[in-house]
Amino acid sequence: MSSLGKRTAEEPLRPNKRARQREQKKLAHQIDVESQASTSTSAVSSPVPSVKLPAQLFVEKELASYAYETQSLLKAIKSSSGGSSIRAWQMLPRHKRRRNASHNLLSLPKRLRGKGKAELRASNTTPLSRSDIRKRKGRKLRAMMGAYPRRKEGKRKSELIDRAADAAANGKAWLETHMWHAKRFRMSGQESKMIDGKPIVRTDRWGFNLAEESHLKSFRSSWRDEKNAVTIIDRSYDAWLRVSAIARKGTLSDSIAALSSILQKAGFDGEWKGDSIGIYSQRAFETVLSSPVDKDKENRRDRENEVEETPLTASRRAVAKVQIFWQPAQDASKRQEVLIRTHPTSIAQVERAVRQAIVPGLQSTNTKAQVDLVRLNDIPHPIISAGSGAKGRRHGKQPVRKKEAKPMEVKEIQRRSGKEMIEQLTQNFLREWQRKQAYNVFEICGPSADKLISKVLVPTEDYNDQSHLASKLRSGKGVDGEIISLEVYDPRLSFPPRGEKKQKKQAASLPVRNEQKLFVEGCPTPTYSSGEIHSRRASLPIPGSRLKPTSKDDIIPVILVRSRQSSHQSNWTIVLPRGWGKAFWLSFVHPGTRVLGQKQLHALQFDKGKPTFPCDWVSTPAFKRWAESEGQYAFDIWHRTPPAKRVNFDHNGIRWPFGGDALWLEVVRNGMVYSIGDNSEHIKNSAKGSPWLYAGVSRSFTLHVLIEMYGDWIKRDKAVESSLPFVPLISQLSRAILVVRLTACRRGAFERWDEIHSLSYEQSQRWRSSLQATQDDKYQRDQLQNLEQKGVKGSSHIGSITTGQFALSNGRGKAIGSISLLAYLQIAWHEQQFNSTTQPTSNGTKAVVRNPIPLSNLVLIRSTKGGPMRAASMEAVSLL
Repeated sequence: MSSLGKRTAEEPLRPNKRARQREQKKLAHQIDVESQASTSTSAVSSPVPSVKLPAQLFVEKELASYAYETQSLLKAIKSSSGGSSIRAWQMLPRHKRRRNASHNLLSLPKRLRGKGKAELRASNTTPLSRSDIRKRKGRKLRAMMGAYPRRKEGKRKSELIDRAADAAANGKAWLETHMWHAKRFRMSGQESKMIDGKPIVRTDRWGFNLAEESHLKSFRSSWRDEKNAVTIIDRSYDAWLRVSAIARKGTLSDSIAALSSILQKAGFDGEWKGDSIGIYSQRAFETVLSSPVDKDKENRRDRENEVEETPLTASRRAVAKVQIFWQPAQDASKRQEVLIRTHPTSIAQVERAVRQAIVPGLQSTNTKAQVDLVRLNDIPHPIISAGSGAKGRRHGKQPVRKKEAKPMEVKEIQRRSGKEMIEQLTQNFLREWQRKQAYNVFEICGPSADKLISKVLVPTEDYNDQSHLASKLRSGKGVDGEIISLEVYDPRLSFPPRGEKKQKKQAASLPVRNEQKLFVEGCPTPTYSSGEIHSRRASLPIPGSRLKPTSKDDIIPVILVRSRQSSHQSNWTIVLPRGWGKAFWLSFVHPGTRVLGQKQLHALQFDKGKPTFPCDWVSTPAFKRWAESEGQYAFDIWHRTPPAKRVNFDHNGIRWPFGGDALWLEVVRNGMVYSIGDNSEHIKNSAKGSPWLYAGVSRSFTLHVLIEMYGDWIKRDKAVESSLPFVPLISQLSRAILVVRLTACRRGAFERWDEIHSLSYEQSQRWRSSLQATQDDKYQRDQLQNLEQKGVKGSSHIGSITTGQFALSNGRGKAIGSISLLAYLQIAWHEQQFNSTTQPTSNGTKAVVRNPIPLSNLVLIRSTKGGPMRAASMEAVSLL
């Protein structure tokens, strides 16, 4: 045997790599000094004393004594180079610069006030002194009472109220948190683009001026905070309807039956109806408002072949997304109420559907219950949305007087009308005014949502509320839509919020109230202003201590609704009364909660794989208005871009780069041709009606039943004259559109209005084999690249993307789109055929792929900007 590669006994052992690195590092930090021997032979010694040098010099040890001088020199060099070009407020962290770029030196830290004062003097600006900034204005009598309104504070507040009133009149109403958002976010209606000296302004958001996106980059941070911390968004722009029924001759059960019948006739799907109203009043139900497909425009033959409507054959179009709240039944009253929450763009359709269901019942003489419908006022009064709440601050030893709790509108009427109007405002009128007001809605999401709610909400001394809230938040488990009704103290008394107190264990469970006082009675506006709360806190003997609630302080009813949640995440919807939005908002935001805008909310919903209303609900009235405004905005940007720099859609073969109704008409026609063929008379009938969104996925109707029926029909050679139950559905489903979720198989980041193209069975097999070969060996990409460079026909266009971008959750291109329902059935049937012919591998020891390529329901995506075709996997997604 050869001795190569074997170490002999005489050969020393070589050190390993780490040992050699340690030795090299040691030699670099040590300098050997050569000792010099004396060569003189003279007996007379030199008078100079000899110095014995050390054997080694340690570099780090010798330079440690000069570390302070070195750092000071570097700091001086850096400060001298940037001292003339960097302002004082620019030296602060980014999140603290907002209020410091001014002439007010008191807004800067003490260490920077000297630099800021020198900058103002150098710019020929006289810096305001402390006395000028805090100068008080008022008569001696007002000074004796302890009031000191700031200069021009009243004028500024009146101007803000006028601006809020003008914005509400022009369809850009302010929410109660508008002033907080306007300082930190880009609001809707602002000039976001400037091309050729002309601004391109986005239209208002559904009649409100909402926060679009933060001034800082926040998409990735928002996604991280939702995964690891907590996020919050103000959804107070949602619209509300109150449907009430009063039994005139019968009992409470007659009122409940009347409401159930009306909601069912209106088209609300789901499991909201039941006999036990006590159980259903403890949950909020998310459902879809749907309407039957318009059958007046169908041909006579389809009406003759029409079968009885069952859960299997019912085809309904989706209209809007709603949330239903059943009110708890009152024993002493025959009145039953239901609250409906929906998006502001669909409130007209929801109200029309309910009114059409009510009118036939009112005309009937046998009706035992009278039904009434009221739309709540969803626009806050300008005094509430623009008021700062800092007026009326009082100092001194005078106690804060108790003020009468009246709405802002009542106070304004009293100020303008005098005593005659005051006498007409009775307690019944105030109660009805409170019931007609909409609510503030905050959505809180994240693993730390339970902790945040327990910090901010301080329940009353009622032990049931405290123990029930603590148990629900700590468990982290519950039924979707569960309602928790509480009464809490004013959050300004316990500001800033602190950690929750540990509750003592309870031996036996106490009954929990389900009064929902906020929905039944409403709540008055705040009694005390923020300035008076601050004055009470300033008069405490110990600074920083908390205010204890008194009998004169407000008690606010609150509704907590548990939303759909995952195993590691809590989602809560908090419903608050009108006038209390800003007080609770400041407490929720203070611990560092990530605040979301409309764009961040849309991005997070997309990353979860859920369609967003109305952006992804194709063919609904709300989607048509949204698509028209967004398409016009995109067209304005494209049209004002120079021709040499903008995308040439004609060269790329894109016919509808900005959406439109003609796009979806072509989609349903191509889907019919792809699934049935050219020689079908249903193609002519499909062009007579408009496309509609299929609501079957969100109902008890299962999509796989349709796929099985479609497969049986194909096996019988698509016999139109056969008696299969799928045949009468062809004309109804010919214009149906289905919402799908797409995931890129390999490369590609999709965008809005990218086209979705179908594949034949043979083409799907070629793409699948090429993608599988690329997954097994990354060097075999030539065949896949050749397929991506091939073009597609316009007749294979079966859908388009409504939302698309790079998903942060799985690191792939992702999209939400809509395709023809018949085309989806054909693709799903191809997938079943492929799975049935594929034989499972006998070798069970094959290694599992770490990131497998999704290969189910393959389609092709063509970008509107051109480029290669990209393969994507498709799956149907629920609307909720």
